Amino acid sequence: MRGFYSCLSILIVWTILIAATVFNQGDLVFAGLKTELIIIYFIVTFICGSLLSERLSECTEQINPQVLSKLGKRVIIIALFVYFFAIMILLARVQFYALYLDIHLSRVQIYSPDKNLDGPLFSVLYVAVLYLKGVVAVFVYFAFVKYLLDGEKIVPVIISVFIAADALIFNARGPIIELVFLLFVFSILNSNFSPQKLLGLFVFTCPILIIFYLLADGRVSDAVTNGRGYIMIKDLAHYISVGPILLSYAVDFGHNFNGLSEKVENLSIILSGYDYFNSLLLRAAGVPAQTLGYDWIKMLNAPLVIGQAQHQFMVQTTFYTLLAEPYLAFGIGGVICLGFILGASLRTLEYRSFFKRCDFSLFWFIYLFKIALFGIFVSPFTSVIFWLVMIFLLFFSQFIFVKRDA
Repeated sequence: MRGFYSCLSILIVWTILIAATVFNQGDLVFAGLKTELIIIYFIVTFICGSLLSERLSECTEQINPQVLSKLGKRVIIIALFVYFFAIMILLARVQFYALYLDIHLSRVQIYSPDKNLDGPLFSVLYVAVLYLKGVVAVFVYFAFVKYLLDGEKIVPVIISVFIAADALIFNARGPIIELVFLLFVFSILNSNFSPQKLLGLFVFTCPILIIFYLLADGRVSDAVTNGRGYIMIKDLAHYISVGPILLSYAVDFGHNFNGLSEKVENLSIILSGYDYFNSLLLRAAGVPAQTLGYDWIKMLNAPLVIGQAQHQFMVQTTFYTLLAEPYLAFGIGGVICLGFILGASLRTLEYRSFFKRCDFSLFWFIYLFKIALFGIFVSPFTSVIFWLVMIFLLFFSQFIFVKRDA
């Protein structure tokens, strides 16, 4: 089973996704048949990719493992400081508005500056801080798992405090979920790991994590005093099924996203996050650029009303699974290739992270595992942070990771 725990986890999550879309079909709000088939194609090719990777594992055995260089360790330290100061800048803005302007910012306003209130220059700088925070977070999460595997406790504790503060200060559930994910990655890569121990850890930590999750979401008192547990479970089932529902409106015949369905069927949609970032740079310089990627992502941030009962969804953070852009750009072949590549890559990276203790494989394993696991909600292709990480590693990966015998 070594090398397959991540693949098994993804199969379970995506299978639950299929079940949620099948059983949650009220008020004509459901995923169409084409969307169900797309998800099934992805799952099947993901399995094929992971199985083929096992057959070809002898090819990767000869590759020398890569570890963090001295420069790489400095990058990790810098990432920790930047992550901390970015949180402080966000907190300072929240407190300034609350104390001096008597304006209590919502979660969306915290992460989206207002040019009228903040001014054009500060808005640009604030967006830069947000993107920088997202990029360094990738390295912070890698450091968390790496130092835990190396037996060091101080750095993981510091990172845990940062993540918990990020969640509680801004009433955000995402950081808590990501912390759970990182602990799960550590568990399956730990040499003492066993399914029984993982189950025991889950039983022990689950109540604590749920309390933190509810605290971050601001609903713990409501859940305890009003007995909303069952309602929250129903909300969760509906929440899980929203991704395929909106994916269906993007890919099924006869549906569209605010009239953009014809425009997005273009190869460049796969690069929409990079395209959007270039548009932001041009707009910051005073050039009124408006590209396909810019239109696509702006549309995703607009409210969408669907179904006979007029359900309104905020399509925030590309809330329609990671399969939309590959399908819109390359058709069903794009979904098949994505599933195959992810399955083969994750199995190989998990195997090398465990048996070879390869830091390079560990970094990519954590990042790709997160993309695939949370892909039921979030698409990386529209994320500016995803493309910034790709570009950074394209130029600096050879300096951050070096061969062990070097």
